[in-house]
Amino acid sequence: MSLKDQEAFGDDLAVVFVEVQGHSIEEVEAFGMKMGWLGGKSHWTTERVVASNAKGIPNFVLLDVEGRRILEGNPLAMKKQIEEAIAAQIAIRQKGPADVAKELKPVWRDTYKGKFAAAMQAAQKLALKPVLEEEAAALVEAATKLIDEIGGRASRSLDRVGRLIDGGFYARASELLADADKNLDGMQDLDARRAELRTRLESDELESERAAEKALLKFERALFEKGSDAVPAKALQKFAEKHAGTKAATRAQRLIAALGAKT
Repeated sequence: MSLKDQEAFGDDLAVVFVEVQGHSIEEVEAFGMKMGWLGGKSHWTTERVVASNAKGIPNFVLLDVEGRRILEGNPLAMKKQIEEAIAAQIAIRQKGPADVAKELKPVWRDTYKGKFAAAMQAAQKLALKPVLEEEAAALVEAATKLIDEIGGRASRSLDRVGRLIDGGFYARASELLADADKNLDGMQDLDARRAELRTRLESDELESERAAEKALLKFERALFEKGSDAVPAKALQKFAEKHAGTKAATRAQRLIAALGAKT
């Protein structure tokens, strides 16, 4: 897996780079800054989000649309296999799994795309079909199981919004919450959670945090789009001092450290 894969497949692929040699996240970010790799859609972390059975580095693990491990090894030796596997998973996301009833394919497609309310409504309709023959019984059973799957995924999408708010990524949380207002509309069991997240995000308590992040995003866009020379470390330091105590100031300090390591 590589940055080129992320660029080639865009939003259809999520690439997470994991540091496994004991370096800190600050060192990882400094390296990414030096190479000009920060600011894209890929994620960088020191936490092992998926255990790998591969030996040596680099190595990768590819998960399918259901989160199951389907490929792993050395990405340098498996370029074609990786690209073919990703393309196959994108096809499943767009068309639905090959091994499910045709009536369920559009339900799965909406589920993969995060259109949970539409998927839930369709699954519930299928689950209520009269069972007149064995084939219909199998469809009803599959639709009933899918209802639980859709509900779980919808709930986890709100969990992600909560984690973003906790981490100080308010702009992204707002984007995802707007998506949730559209894609979860009608799922009444999640209405209270959506309202609670909205209240948290728009609270007076977070007003200074939101303002600080909004200002920081301008620095980050310039930094990642135009390069490190576009944002002097002194400007970031001044920002961090002005917004001391906020999560955005902490992010700014890490950028300062990365810029310092680069030079």
